[in-house]
Amino acid sequence: MDLFNTKYLPNCRDVANKSHPDCCNDLRRTPSDEEEKYDTSQYDDDLTAYKVGAVSPKLASSLLSKQDGSLPSELAWSLLRNMTTHEDYRDKILEEYRKTI
Repeated sequence: MDLFNTKYLPNCRDVANKSHPDCCNDLRRTPSDEEEKYDTSQYDDDLTAYKVGAVSPKLASSLLSKQDGSLPSELAWSLLRNMTTHEDYRDKILEEYRKTI
């Protein structure tokens, strides 16, 4: 399947395709070259629910090692987000994890 191959998608800027189902919805419209691109900066904001240090590296390592599905997704996201933005914290968690394997 080539669902997203551009040669199979309608050119929504072409007036002839104006009534095509994929072109008539404002949510699917293609921004013109003059229009500003979609602002994705919101995804770079600090979205951590738990501040670094609120969960010790040892506990974080233990929590992230769980495989039973009992770790709340918000906590998992926060720990992983903190690990990506705080190298020191990540290294301490990985150090604790290595002790368990």
